[in-house]
Amino acid sequence: MTPRDYLKEILLPTLEDYEEDFRSRRKGYLACIVMCHLSDYLEKAGASKVQDTMRSLCTAAWNVVHAVAIGAKHMDNLKNPNPIKFTAGSDVFRPPARAGVMVCGWSRLGDADGGMEIYSGEDNLMAEVLPSLHTVLHQYRIQFGDAYLS
Repeated sequence: MTPRDYLKEILLPTLEDYEEDFRSRRKGYLACIVMCHLSDYLEKAGASKVQDTMRSLCTAAWNVVHAVAIGAKHMDNLKNPNPIKFTAGSDVFRPPARAGVMVCGWSRLGDADGGMEIYSGEDNLMAEVLPSLHTVLHQYRIQFGDAYLS
């Protein structure tokens, strides 16, 4: 399977499933796993140091997506070099900023949907998973699109 095939047949449909049901932990974890594994397909096709490249292009977003992928697959991820030590089940759903469900200090004004967040490892700050996935995909396309994904 080429990187383009993987993107079209596996990654994009998995990401779309999560976008349509962004409260689903399972769909979020799977989206992160398949997003990270695009690097394997790119390297097999000839790209070099894909994860290093992605880490340098979009450090915060890559760390979130990679941490969820590793944490969802491995019970003990302490040997993982990622600075975020995510473990499956430690994510939280931030409630939307709507009457009846809004939580002061937690919901974000103007956000009608909410989202899955994980601790970013920095001063107990939270990082949202879906925008991180979008950022990583965008950078994959910029960096590798012409040669491997178009």
